Amino acid sequence: MSQTPDILCIGSVLWDVIGRSASVMRQGSDVPGRITRLPGGVAMNIAMAAARFGLRPALLTAIGRDAEGDELIGAPKGTVTTTESVTTGLMAVIGALPEGTLRGKKVLVAEDGFPSLHFLLTGLSKRFGFTLNTVPIRQGGHWVEAEDIITHWDEEVA
Repeated sequence: MSQTPDILCIGSVLWDVIGRSASVMRQGSDVPGRITRLPGGVAMNIAMAAARFGLRPALLTAIGRDAEGDELIGAPKGTVTTTESVTTGLMAVIGALPEGTLRGKKVLVAEDGFPSLHFLLTGLSKRFGFTLNTVPIRQGGHWVEAEDIITHWDEEVA
């Protein structure tokens, strides 16, 4: 990347497969419709929302090594880095930051994120001097919404 990202989005990036029909479909029935496939997943959705707010996002995720994964990445040569795991990738990103970058800052993590990332970030918070803030799942929700991450974003976030 030629520019430093404003936000690092960590989590799933996948294909959302969405079926739609103009008519009501009852269980066990078959009706004409349309199926679309769009890039999605929590990290991708947060990155796209951040971009709409004028931020420059970066993604840290696990992608399959198959045709669908290659198509999903579709990134220009030199913009993708491979690592053994998302946890290893996050450690590499944080470890490569200039000393003091995170000191006194907040780092946001989604409540529904990978448990290994919560564990790693908790340990790194003491070493790098940042405060780890967990963005909660909305009452009645099943995951952290992109808008919730943006709502918790302020000038203190690294």
